Amino acid sequence: MGLFDLFRSRPSTTERSQFPELCQALTKELAILREEMFLGSCLGLKREGVDIAENVARLEKGSRLSSALQAYQLTCIVGFALRYLNVEDLVPFKDTLTAYVNDGDPECLAGYIERYLDCEGKINLLSSCFAQDVYELLQRPTPRETVMHFIAANAVTFGIMSQAATARLFGDVRTEGKLKSKLPLRENQGHETDRFAAAQPRVRHHICAQFRIGLFKQLGGDPESSPQVPSGTFFPRANILLRWLRLLLP
Repeated sequence: MGLFDLFRSRPSTTERSQFPELCQALTKELAILREEMFLGSCLGLKREGVDIAENVARLEKGSRLSSALQAYQLTCIVGFALRYLNVEDLVPFKDTLTAYVNDGDPECLAGYIERYLDCEGKINLLSSCFAQDVYELLQRPTPRETVMHFIAANAVTFGIMSQAATARLFGDVRTEGKLKSKLPLRENQGHETDRFAAAQPRVRHHICAQFRIGLFKQLGGDPESSPQVPSGTFFPRANILLRWLRLLLP
């Protein structure tokens, strides 16, 4: 079974009543990762000679920068979380987690989520789009190419670590370990931010084809094209559901 083989023969045992408690705990983990990613990236860029203004080298609650990082994490997590959920519970889980994670303008967060969903799970496009947003929010430090490459590379590590935190929350230490094994070991990892202090190589990861085809057939769509949900489907808000499930596809 592949690392991202989400196809299950039996339903999830996670109940909707557990979502608030689970999402609250996950929110704390994700906040720590955002801080590590941002501070580590700023440290690494400064080591590369990039001058980042002190007034923007802070991750403040409610800021557009915070919303961009939150949106990127949600984009990486929601589809992945279906490994532990029933299909019809994905949208309620997404809504609950989003409500807990958001600490700023909901419309701002929703705008970034829409932007990242438009990448349709193409990891190179998604990480580059995220890097462009962070670059703009950091007030366009120079050299641009160095900043863009650095942030885009770190975005992959950021996504993997966010997924690993999700796996750990659901008690799946095996998948957590496999995810973390995709990250390069660094001798200088004396502090958690060090894993983000140097640009990481790009790592491709995706939802497995077996699951994608199986789910799209359940929904009555064509797995080889943009799925169209038939009228009368029993899945709530299935068009939104399918859009989230396209995340991280190759």
